[in-house]
Amino acid sequence: MDTVLWARSEDSAARARDAVDGAATVVTELDALGDRTVVVEAVAEDAKVKTDVLGGLGVLLPAEALVATTTSSLSVGELGDASARPDRFAALHLFNPVEKMKLVELAFPDAATPATRASFRRLCETLGKTAGKDQAQDKPTYVSILGLDESQALARQLAQRARRALEPFGSRASRLAELADFIVHRVH
Repeated sequence: MDTVLWARSEDSAARARDAVDGAATVVTELDALGDRTVVVEAVAEDAKVKTDVLGGLGVLLPAEALVATTTSSLSVGELGDASARPDRFAALHLFNPVEKMKLVELAFPDAATPATRASFRRLCETLGKTAGKDQAQDKPTYVSILGLDESQALARQLAQRARRALEPFGSRASRLAELADFIVHRVH
Protein backbone atom coordinates (compact mmCIF):
# COMPACT_ATOMS: atom_id res chain seq x y z
CA MET A 1 0.00 0.00 0.00
CA ASP A 2 1.59 3.28 -1.16
CA THR A 3 0.92 5.69 1.73
CA VAL A 4 1.36 9.46 1.66
CA LEU A 5 0.92 11.62 4.76
CA TRP A 6 0.19 15.34 4.46
CA ALA A 7 1.50 17.52 7.27
CA ARG A 8 0.43 21.15 7.62
CA SER A 9 3.90 22.41 8.57
CA GLU A 10 7.55 21.42 8.25
CA ASP A 11 7.70 20.81 12.03
CA SER A 12 4.74 18.41 11.81
CA ALA A 13 6.31 16.76 8.77
CA ALA A 14 9.57 16.17 10.64
CA ARG A 15 7.70 14.58 13.57
CA ALA A 16 5.67 12.43 11.17
CA ARG A 17 8.79 11.27 9.31
CA ASP A 18 10.36 10.21 12.60
CA ALA A 19 7.18 8.41 13.66
CA VAL A 20 6.63 6.46 10.42
CA ASP A 21 10.32 5.66 9.94
CA GLY A 22 10.09 5.31 6.15
CA ALA A 23 6.79 3.43 6.07
CA ALA A 24 5.12 6.39 4.31
CA THR A 25 6.04 9.43 2.28
CA VAL A 26 5.43 12.67 4.20
CA VAL A 27 4.56 15.82 2.24
CA THR A 28 3.63 19.39 3.15
CA GLU A 29 1.81 20.35 -0.05
CA LEU A 30 -1.84 19.29 -0.28
CA ASP A 31 -1.46 19.04 -4.07
CA ALA A 32 0.79 16.01 -3.52
CA LEU A 33 -2.37 14.05 -2.66
CA GLY A 34 -3.95 14.81 -6.04
CA ASP A 35 -3.49 11.31 -7.46
CA ARG A 36 -4.62 9.36 -4.38
CA THR A 37 -7.53 6.92 -4.64
CA VAL A 38 -8.29 6.90 -0.88
CA VAL A 39 -7.67 9.82 1.48
CA VAL A 40 -8.29 9.80 5.23
CA GLU A 41 -8.40 13.27 6.78
CA ALA A 42 -7.05 13.44 10.35
CA VAL A 43 -6.88 17.13 11.27
CA ALA A 44 -8.12 18.70 14.52
CA GLU A 45 -11.65 17.80 15.70
CA ASP A 46 -12.99 21.20 14.66
CA ALA A 47 -15.79 21.50 12.10
CA LYS A 48 -14.31 24.55 10.32
CA VAL A 49 -10.82 23.03 10.06
CA LYS A 50 -12.20 19.73 8.78
CA THR A 51 -14.63 21.29 6.27
CA ASP A 52 -11.85 23.54 4.90
CA VAL A 53 -9.50 20.60 4.37
CA LEU A 54 -12.25 18.35 2.97
CA GLY A 55 -13.41 21.11 0.62
CA GLY A 56 -9.86 21.45 -0.70
CA LEU A 57 -9.58 17.70 -1.17
CA GLY A 58 -12.93 17.59 -2.96
CA VAL A 59 -11.59 19.91 -5.63
CA LEU A 60 -8.15 18.30 -5.81
CA LEU A 61 -8.85 14.57 -5.91
CA PRO A 62 -9.94 12.49 -8.89
CA ALA A 63 -13.73 12.06 -9.13
CA GLU A 64 -13.55 8.36 -8.23
CA ALA A 65 -11.45 8.88 -5.07
CA LEU A 66 -12.84 7.84 -1.70
CA VAL A 67 -12.54 10.26 1.23
CA ALA A 68 -12.85 9.61 4.96
CA THR A 69 -12.70 11.69 8.11
CA THR A 70 -11.46 10.54 11.50
CA THR A 71 -14.22 12.34 13.38
CA SER A 72 -16.14 10.61 16.11
CA SER A 73 -18.27 13.57 17.15
CA LEU A 74 -19.05 15.76 14.12
CA SER A 75 -21.80 15.19 11.56
CA VAL A 76 -20.64 12.68 8.96
CA GLY A 77 -23.30 13.97 6.54
CA GLU A 78 -22.13 17.58 6.81
CA LEU A 79 -18.48 16.60 6.40
CA GLY A 80 -19.39 14.42 3.41
CA ASP A 81 -21.17 17.40 1.85
CA ALA A 82 -18.09 19.57 2.48
CA SER A 83 -16.00 17.05 0.54
CA ALA A 84 -18.33 17.43 -2.48
CA ARG A 85 -18.53 13.62 -2.64
CA PRO A 86 -20.95 12.40 0.04
CA ASP A 87 -21.58 9.29 -2.05
CA ARG A 88 -17.90 8.32 -1.67
CA PHE A 89 -17.41 9.42 1.96
CA ALA A 90 -17.08 7.76 5.38
CA ALA A 91 -16.05 8.40 8.96
CA LEU A 92 -13.18 6.09 9.88
CA HIS A 93 -12.28 6.54 13.54
CA LEU A 94 -9.42 4.41 14.85
CA PHE A 95 -9.26 3.80 18.59
CA ASN A 96 -6.12 4.46 20.62
CA PRO A 97 -3.63 3.07 21.05
CA VAL A 98 -4.01 2.37 17.31
CA GLU A 99 -1.31 -0.29 17.23
CA LYS A 100 -3.11 -2.30 19.94
CA MET A 101 -6.80 -1.63 19.37
CA LYS A 102 -8.42 -3.66 16.60
CA LEU A 103 -11.77 -1.87 16.78
CA VAL A 104 -12.62 0.93 14.35
CA GLU A 105 -15.75 3.07 14.22
CA LEU A 106 -17.03 3.20 10.64
CA ALA A 107 -20.01 5.40 9.75
CA PHE A 108 -21.46 6.74 6.51
CA PRO A 109 -23.61 9.63 5.35
CA ASP A 110 -26.97 8.61 3.91
CA ALA A 111 -25.66 9.33 0.40
CA ALA A 112 -22.81 6.78 0.61
CA THR A 113 -23.20 4.13 -2.07
CA PRO A 114 -23.09 0.38 -1.38
CA ALA A 115 -19.77 0.25 -3.25
CA THR A 116 -18.33 2.96 -0.99
CA ARG A 117 -19.49 1.12 2.12
CA ALA A 118 -17.98 -2.14 0.88
CA SER A 119 -14.69 -0.44 -0.05
CA PHE A 120 -14.24 1.08 3.40
CA ARG A 121 -15.10 -2.22 5.08
CA ARG A 122 -12.42 -3.92 2.95
CA LEU A 123 -9.96 -1.15 3.88
CA CYS A 124 -10.62 -1.86 7.58
CA GLU A 125 -9.97 -5.56 6.99
CA THR A 126 -6.77 -4.77 5.07
CA LEU A 127 -5.60 -2.66 8.02
CA GLY A 128 -6.32 -5.58 10.36
CA LYS A 129 -9.17 -3.69 12.04
CA THR A 130 -12.71 -4.72 12.95
CA ALA A 131 -15.55 -2.31 12.24
CA GLY A 132 -17.77 -1.95 15.32
CA LYS A 133 -21.47 -2.66 15.67
CA ASP A 134 -22.50 0.95 15.04
CA GLN A 135 -21.32 0.86 11.42
CA ALA A 136 -23.38 -2.23 10.72
CA GLN A 137 -26.51 -0.41 11.83
CA ASP A 138 -25.42 3.00 10.45
CA LYS A 139 -26.35 4.59 13.75
CA PRO A 140 -24.50 7.32 15.65
CA THR A 141 -22.09 6.46 18.44
CA TYR A 142 -22.32 7.61 22.03
CA VAL A 143 -19.95 10.50 21.30
CA SER A 144 -22.20 11.96 18.63
CA ILE A 145 -25.29 11.40 20.78
CA LEU A 146 -23.94 12.78 24.07
CA GLY A 147 -21.41 15.29 22.79
CA LEU A 148 -17.68 15.22 23.45
CA ASP A 149 -17.68 16.71 26.99
CA GLU A 150 -20.43 14.42 28.25
CA SER A 151 -18.82 11.41 26.59
CA GLN A 152 -15.48 12.17 28.23
CA ALA A 153 -17.20 12.52 31.63
CA LEU A 154 -18.93 9.17 31.10
CA ALA A 155 -15.62 7.58 30.07
CA ARG A 156 -13.97 8.86 33.27
CA GLN A 157 -16.83 7.42 35.37
CA LEU A 158 -16.59 4.06 33.61
CA ALA A 159 -12.81 3.99 34.04
CA GLN A 160 -13.21 4.61 37.79
CA ARG A 161 -15.73 1.78 38.02
CA ALA A 162 -13.39 -0.48 36.04
CA ARG A 163 -10.47 0.34 38.37
CA ARG A 164 -12.60 -0.52 41.41
CA ALA A 165 -13.67 -3.80 39.79
CA LEU A 166 -10.01 -4.65 39.06
CA GLU A 167 -8.75 -3.91 42.59
CA PRO A 168 -9.23 -7.52 43.86
CA PHE A 169 -6.86 -8.71 41.11
CA GLY A 170 -4.00 -6.47 42.29
CA SER A 171 -0.95 -6.25 40.07
CA ARG A 172 -2.31 -8.94 37.72
CA ALA A 173 -4.75 -6.34 36.36
CA SER A 174 -2.40 -3.34 36.33
CA ARG A 175 -2.00 -3.36 32.53
CA LEU A 176 -5.78 -3.19 32.07
CA ALA A 177 -6.01 -0.31 34.53
CA GLU A 178 -3.16 1.51 32.77
CA LEU A 179 -4.86 1.05 29.39
CA ALA A 180 -8.15 2.43 30.76
CA ASP A 181 -6.32 5.45 32.19
CA PHE A 182 -4.44 6.01 28.93
CA ILE A 183 -7.61 5.94 26.85
CA VAL A 184 -9.59 8.22 29.15
CA HIS A 185 -6.89 10.77 29.93
CA ARG A 186 -5.16 11.09 26.54
CA VAL A 187 -5.17 14.43 24.79
CA HIS A 188 -6.01 14.56 21.07
